Order: sequence, then C-alpha cells, then structure tokens
Amino acid sequence: MTKKIYERGTYPYTREHAPSSTLNASAKELSKWMVSFLHSLAGPDLNIDHLAMIMPTFEPYPYTGLGFQLSALNGKKTIGHYGGDRGFRSCLIMIPEENIGLVLLANCDYEEDFRQEILHPIVKLMLAGYD
Repeated sequence: MTKKIYERGTYPYTREHAPSSTLNASAKELSKWMVSFLHSLAGPDLNIDHLAMIMPTFEPYPYTGLGFQLSALNGKKTIGHYGGDRGFRSCLIMIPEENIGLVLLANCDYEEDFRQEILHPIVKLMLAGYD
C-alpha cells in the first residue's frame, strides 16, 4: 500500500451506464430525499406521481415500479433501489407503511455484494418494534 492518491481522468468511474444511472449523492442527501419522498406519500400531501412510481409497471412482473424494485420484508411492502458500478455499491430501502427508510453506500469490487446481508437484519430490527 503506497498511500498515494490517484486522481482519475474521468468522473464518475465509468460512463457506460450514464443514461440510466450515475446518480451521485451522499448518504445525507439520500436521507433527505427519502424523508421528502415518504412525506409525499402520506397524508393530505399525497403526490399522485410518486404513488405511481411505487406501483408495479408490468403486471406479469410485479416487482418493478418506475425506477424502484418492489419487495417485502417481515410482511411489509418495501420500495427501493439497488445500484452499483465499478468500485461501489448502494441500496436504498423505504417502508412507506411504517414511514422508515435506510440507505447504504459502500466501496467494493464487482464480485462483492453484501447489501442485503447488512440492511435486511437492520430493517427486521426496526420492524420488531412495530409487531
């Protein structure tokens, strides 16, 4: 390990997925976005456009919304998105019914994928308080 910092000539790491991804945000920024998004789904401020984003967009495959992966943990509907590229992985999970969300940002190689192993137990612990 040389402890030298190398500046890449291109940012972000690759451009091959630029049309469909390449969102650059911090955990703090994503957390603020989650709070805003969850708020837009609740109460009198219901945002119909956001509601459409969390509904299945293809009936035979009900696990994909508009930009979101749809799933369930501990019987609660989850919406979120797994992302990644060379050198990093991310995951954002929201449970609108409980008004909670989590975000994980990590550096890793292509072969590494530990997002579910970290986030799912945390979500289960958070939901244990609602049982």
